[in-house]
Amino acid sequence: MDAKERIEELRKIINYHSKKYYDEDKPEISDYEYDMLMNELKALEKEHPELITPDSPTQKVGGHVKEDFAKVTHEVPLQSLQDIFSFEELYEMIAEKRQEHQSVSMKQLLENLNKTSKKTGGFYCTFELFKHIYEVSLLSAKRDHKDYYIILFELQGCHDLEKQIEIMNRLKNIIMRSLRSSDIFTKVNLTQFALLISCVEEHNTQLVIRRITSLFYKRYARNLYQLSYEVVAVNDMIEHKGEKLL
Repeated sequence: MDAKERIEELRKIINYHSKKYYDEDKPEISDYEYDMLMNELKALEKEHPELITPDSPTQKVGGHVKEDFAKVTHEVPLQSLQDIFSFEELYEMIAEKRQEHQSVSMKQLLENLNKTSKKTGGFYCTFELFKHIYEVSLLSAKRDHKDYYIILFELQGCHDLEKQIEIMNRLKNIIMRSLRSSDIFTKVNLTQFALLISCVEEHNTQLVIRRITSLFYKRYARNLYQLSYEVVAVNDMIEHKGEKLL
């Protein structure tokens, strides 16, 4: 796919999600995922300014304002916030703003940490956070002799964008319900999810895979869409890290 084709694809995807977010109030992806798509489009248009068009999402702000909204005058002007995509950027922003913060006692800290969550199933996170947890898992696998596995699922056979988004949203829910609260997963791109799970034996990963694929194929016929997967043991990656783990 060349730059022009990718730009056209990104514009179509972003316009779809903008409508879902601004006009229908039914967002299907996270703000982070939307920002990643927009940043990729901005970067491509910067490299190829001749491909910029007036109707590009980068040349517009927001969406349509619903007519049933009442006008409100804010006592304090709303200020725009810069996009933040990592802890480092967040720390830098806080340092630059020199924002005041209220200190907490150890008791308050522990109360907040020990608040039980009613959430069940796997933990869905951004790809950046997934990478950070993966690095921590490498250390844990080495030092504590724990076994972790990465599973990469990929949706195949779907070429319609809206249908692809619908199926991926359903697959996200299937994966979440199929994992334990200690397992994490993330959306790698428009057709792939990556899972990081801890298992006593590799055989247990096959149980997770069968659970997910079974639920998927109960909903979608095999002759229309396929759900492929790959598995790798995190422990096998340790030797590639060498001294970096020590």
